[in-house]
Amino acid sequence: MAWKLPDGKTINSPRDIIINDVQYPAQIFRQWSKAELNAIGIYPFREVRYDQKWYDSTGYSEVEIDGEIVRTHGTAEKLTNGEAKVLQIDTIKSIYISKKRRATELEDFYDAVGDNVTKNIWGTYITDLKNDAKDLKDAVNAAGTYDQIINFDFTWTTPPDATI
Repeated sequence: MAWKLPDGKTINSPRDIIINDVQYPAQIFRQWSKAELNAIGIYPFREVRYDQKWYDSTGYSEVEIDGEIVRTHGTAEKLTNGEAKVLQIDTIKSIYISKKRRATELEDFYDAVGDNVTKNIWGTYITDLKNDAKDLKDAVNAAGTYDQIINFDFTWTTPPDATI
């Protein structure tokens, strides 16, 4: 937990403090009620987070809500739609490579042990992954708004050994 002090500073862990020439031990942050802390100018502090991968802060405001200081940020899109699409396509690529690598290794294993049925199941799954990657890439490229691009749902075919 964090606290906003009377001097405007924010601390993230309890410590001894001086307020109006009175020294208070660090224990007050854990032992006193919110009302007691508020009475000497200390307020629990929390910040409403935003997705820093996709947005930049344009500034913030702080308001007191029920004896707590809450900071909220104004945000602006961090990337152009084209840049956001590139990041999402990179995500598709990384996921595809990881899933395909595992599937190929399992397909090779079942080939090595002579289990052609299971080998073929993994081979079909690899084909499905390729189709998924293409469809997902096409869907990202077709997304029109920033919100659609960044909130894209990456749904992949379930692997043959998934437990349901």
